[in-house]
Amino acid sequence: MLNAKYTDEDVRRSQELTDIALRYLEGYQGDFAFLVRAKNYLEARGTLPAATVRGILNCMRSDPYAAMLLPSTPDGRSVSDRPATTRRHLTAVPQRPAYVVVNTTWKMQYLLSTHKIAEVYHVLRIEYCQLRWYTHARAFAPKLYVWCSKDFTYSREGAYILTNDTQGRRICKGCHNNLEFYQEAQV
Repeated sequence: MLNAKYTDEDVRRSQELTDIALRYLEGYQGDFAFLVRAKNYLEARGTLPAATVRGILNCMRSDPYAAMLLPSTPDGRSVSDRPATTRRHLTAVPQRPAYVVVNTTWKMQYLLSTHKIAEVYHVLRIEYCQLRWYTHARAFAPKLYVWCSKDFTYSREGAYILTNDTQGRRICKGCHNNLEFYQEAQV
């Protein structure tokens, strides 16, 4: 298996990689959905986008027989495909962040399970909670932290809700102990 994944930039710089991917795809007889769709697209349009070629090359990396068709260097790229180290800093492409933290004020204090028999509530660590804008999905999602340090995945359809009403439940032992310890340390 090769260590480095191919990038769109690798594909744009090397016609050899594109040719290898096209030859592999033309002879492909399997049923992997991505490769089947790429083959159909190639037959219909006669060309493939760089991102699709990159995907084909990375699929080839996981197939031992197909990997033999790729350039035989330790990182899977031919010598001519590697950027010169002196030009690397000049040609750096800024990467889009996975998410952006949005400034927000948290008005809810507690995290409750929506399960019918749940008996406890968790206290939010509001200073660490974040509202994130995921740029690739164009969606907002909160990243929540509670005093007991449990990991919660919050979603609108999820098993937890944010609220200011404890609904007659008792506080989580971990939240209680950590919150109490923190308050004693503040004195």
